[in-house]
Amino acid sequence: MLNYYRTFNSRVQYINKDIQAFLYEELRQYEATVGDMTVKERAELYKWVADENSPYENPCLLCEENGCPMDYIHAARVTEDMGNNPDDYKFSSETGFIVSENETPF
Repeated sequence: MLNYYRTFNSRVQYINKDIQAFLYEELRQYEATVGDMTVKERAELYKWVADENSPYENPCLLCEENGCPMDYIHAARVTEDMGNNPDDYKFSSETGFIVSENETPF
């Protein structure tokens, strides 16, 4: 069965109710483990999940050092820090990754 909701730009989007229920259960569990979030982060996370995405994934496809995808809030914080402090990050030709000046790669 399909459910619909109106997005921020007023278009109607249809989602399968089972998928929606699964994602909101995932969101509930995620919120219990992620810790503190700002109001802005929480609003962006809810919009991300409403667009049929898992809170354990991110739109930038950023990954942890072990190759697993970063969760939404962690990726949002990393990209915000990269935007605010671009001189702290550089591309490592050894690893092929962007690394922080303050961390040693692998």
